[in-house]
Amino acid sequence: MEEYDLSIDLFERFNMNVYDVAPCKDMFTLYTDKGTKMLKKIDYDICELEFINQALNYVKKKFNRVPNFEKDLKGDIYTIFNEKIYCILNTKEGSKCKLNSFKDLETTVESLAEFHMASKGFKSNVSCRNNYNNMVSRIRKKREELKLFKKIIKVKDSKNELEKIYDDNIDYIIYKIDEGIKVLNGSFYKELCSDIGKIAICGNQHFYSDIVIEENKAYFNNFDNFNLNLRVYDLCSLINKLIKYDNFNLDLLEKVVSRYDSLCKLDYRETEVLYGMLFFPYDFYSIFKEYFLGTKNIEYSNLLLKAKNSIKYMNSRKKLLNKMRL
Repeated sequence: MEEYDLSIDLFERFNMNVYDVAPCKDMFTLYTDKGTKMLKKIDYDICELEFINQALNYVKKKFNRVPNFEKDLKGDIYTIFNEKIYCILNTKEGSKCKLNSFKDLETTVESLAEFHMASKGFKSNVSCRNNYNNMVSRIRKKREELKLFKKIIKVKDSKNELEKIYDDNIDYIIYKIDEGIKVLNGSFYKELCSDIGKIAICGNQHFYSDIVIEENKAYFNNFDNFNLNLRVYDLCSLINKLIKYDNFNLDLLEKVVSRYDSLCKLDYRETEVLYGMLFFPYDFYSIFKEYFLGTKNIEYSNLLLKAKNSIKYMNSRKKLLNKMRL
C-alpha cells in the first residue's frame, strides 16, 4: 500500500475533491464530493486494462452488477501518475458474500450463470487474456515449476517444516496432476474451445473474494483476473474455493452444479473437462510458488498454516474426484 501516491494532483485529474481516504485490501476507499469511490493501482499492462473495460462494457448490456470506471479529464479510464497507472472505480457496497452460507452460495452461483450468459459472444485480440486454448499447456508449465521446487529441496542438507510438507507430498501431487492432464487430453477440451457458446469472461478464485450480496443478487467487484476461458473454469475456481470450507460435502457440490446447470445448461463434454481441471491443486501450487519465489512477501508462519490446510483439503478433493468419476 505504501506504493500508492495519495496526491491531490492525482485526484484533480479525475475532477474530484477527496475529503478522506482509507485502506481497503489492495485499494483505497475515497470519500469524495462525488460519493464513495475506490482508488486502484494497476499492476498490468494498459492493453489488459482496456480488455477489462471492454469486457465490463459488453457484460453490462445484460448484467450491470459489475464496477464502473470513472473517467479522467481527458476521457480516459486511467491516468499515469509518477509512472504508475491508476484508475478510480464505482463499486457496490453491501454485505460481503459468505460462501460457507448456502444462501449466499446459491445467490453467487445464480449470478455467475447470468454473468456468463451476458458475456457470451465477447471477443478480444489481447492474447494474454485469451486463455481457453492453452489450459493444458499452462497446467504443464505449473507442473514443471513444482518439479523444479522439488529439485531445490532435494539438494538441501536440512529442511524446515514447510519444506518437509512439500517433500512428503509432491510426488503424489504430480501424479494427480498427470492424471488430470490425461483426462483433459482424452476429453472434448479442444472441441469446446471452438464452441463460442462454451466460452465466457471468467475470473479465478480471487473473483469470489470481493462479492457483495444485496437483495438476493451478487455484485462482482473483482475484475483483475478477467480472461476469456471455458465457463467451467469459473466453476472449477469456485469448487476449489469451497473445498477449503469445513462444511464442504459432495451434496453441496451437486447442488452448486445443478443450480448453475438449471440456468446455464452444461453438457457432458464440459462436465468431463471440469473433472480433469479439478485434479490440479491450485492452493498447494500457489503456496509453494510464493515460498520459493517470494512474490507477495507472505510470512513463513502464514504459509506454513496454509500448507498444512492444503494437505487437509486433499482428502476432500480425492472424495470429490471419486464421486465425479462414478
